[in-house]
Amino acid sequence: MRIIMTSKSLGEVKVLPPSYINYMEQEWRTLYESFETDVPIDAISLKEHGCMVCIEAGDKPLFRNNNAE
Repeated sequence: MRIIMTSKSLGEVKVLPPSYINYMEQEWRTLYESFETDVPIDAISLKEHGCMVCIEAGDKPLFRNNNAE
């Protein structure tokens, strides 16, 4: 599991496919733009808002769907 709190931590993720990293960077920019702030994107942290989480192969599920077969 990778927890993303800042653009720096997003840049440090090396184990995910480049296409997924590009997607996450686009999502990060969308979040940044939604904050409507003059703070540079590299200074933004999701600490007060939550975080982005990337589940990886082998991670245990965070919840269990009892209806799944």
